[in-house]
Amino acid sequence: MGKWDVFMGGGKGRDYVEKADGKYAYFMEAAPIEYIVERYCNLTQVGGLLDNKGYAIATKKGSPLRNPLSQAILKLQEDGILHQLKERWWKQKGGGQCIAKSSSSLAELGLKNLGGVFLVLLGGSIVALLMAFCEFLYKIRKESKDENIMGVLLEDFKFAMMCQTSSKPTRSKSKSEKSLNGSRSFNDSKTGSSPRLETQYSGYY
Repeated sequence: MGKWDVFMGGGKGRDYVEKADGKYAYFMEAAPIEYIVERYCNLTQVGGLLDNKGYAIATKKGSPLRNPLSQAILKLQEDGILHQLKERWWKQKGGGQCIAKSSSSLAELGLKNLGGVFLVLLGGSIVALLMAFCEFLYKIRKESKDENIMGVLLEDFKFAMMCQTSSKPTRSKSKSEKSLNGSRSFNDSKTGSSPRLETQYSGYY
């Protein structure tokens, strides 16, 4: 079989595929391929459909049989009769030889196979919680300054646990902020009480 024939019948093409040990593929219609793979377990269909074409019954032009035949075929298709006939002659009448073999080769996924997914999910959740906690501590550390960090932490934690209010209450100012604001107001009052002298200059050019 050094030279392959391009055009041949379905039976010869099937023989070529069986003897070629995976080095030969045969193109044919989907209906006979489905019929063959139901009976020859060493063959399989590769890929999907290249195109979609329907079968028809030819009649003479203007024949009165055209409309009754079309309506009968549509009714058989809508009622599922054509599908039942295909199942009978493709799978039941000599078909179905490879169902037991293919189903037995498939192994069910157990907890061991899915354990990695749960481990990744658990690890990601732990990392996210640690990052959120570190960000929360950094924010508390930045806001607390001279105050007790544990007090600010408890205050923010209580606010986070309370879902009744949408706005966070204003935090009381620290001692350093109060003393700084007091000195600023004192300086402003001193500068505001003293009169200022403004001099206007005019000249001739």
